[in-house]
Amino acid sequence: MIDGRIAIVGLACRFPGSPSAFSLWQNVRAGRSCYSDVPADRWNHDLFYNENPRKLGTTYAKKIGSLGEVMHFAPEAYGLPPRRARLMDPQQRLFLDASRAALEDAGYLVRQFDRENTGVYVGLSVSEHKSWVTSPVRVQQLFDGKFGRVPAGLGETEELMAERIPKLGAYSMVGQMHNMAAANVSQAFDLGGPAFSTDAACSSALVALNEAVWHLRNGIASMALCGGTYVSMTPDNLIAFSRIGAVSRENVCRPFDERADGFIFGEGVGVVVLKRYEDAVRDHDRIWAVVRGIGINNDGRGEGPMTPRQK
Repeated sequence: MIDGRIAIVGLACRFPGSPSAFSLWQNVRAGRSCYSDVPADRWNHDLFYNENPRKLGTTYAKKIGSLGEVMHFAPEAYGLPPRRARLMDPQQRLFLDASRAALEDAGYLVRQFDRENTGVYVGLSVSEHKSWVTSPVRVQQLFDGKFGRVPAGLGETEELMAERIPKLGAYSMVGQMHNMAAANVSQAFDLGGPAFSTDAACSSALVALNEAVWHLRNGIASMALCGGTYVSMTPDNLIAFSRIGAVSRENVCRPFDERADGFIFGEGVGVVVLKRYEDAVRDHDRIWAVVRGIGINNDGRGEGPMTPRQK
């Protein structure tokens, strides 16, 4: 490769208070905070909230960065059976929609491109939706004594829970597998390049970008869709990260500020379309930005997995 620069020729996103890249930029310029109370349709937060940070099984956090409605989806537009779509993790649906919007922004929904060598790279760390889908199995284990003695008189409770919670079906696990977030996009748009998800916790999307850049530079792919997605469907992570003090007690996110006391959980999805810079110029693409360099490492031995260390 003579030129290692990578051009961003298309982009799309959806973040709290920002349904588009334009609105996100407006919010950033205005310095708006888009955090809000936990939506009632996610979970009853009163059951898990306690201002005492030492209270086990609870969180002192009141706010999250919520996307609001995430279940609306038009599977027919992607050739997906409705039965399968109903069981898809909302993260998969969001990434599929954002990929379409990014391709549209790049002009490639109406232009020819090298589909055979276009890859999909997704940063995806957890599937909280899986907790709901697999709950019938946990219920059976619970009432079978898997997690300890079962008190007498709970038979009716087990029957009621079994009636209300859908049983696992043919599409149940496919809809929760991280790799399917990438595979869905390849299937929907007939792409033949690499398609996989990476899990590097908070840096998952950046690690996916690292993979996409290297694949483009080395000729493994001629174009790439790259991004990440997260949706908070259960209070599990909020409670767990509160227990180690990682979540802000003031419910304020202050990056690069000496007053910072933790982060706030935020939902969202973002996708960019990438090409080698010289290819983008040749094809008369609109170039939003250019990636000139990228790197990846780890802190090695330190005080903990979330404690940065200078080297």
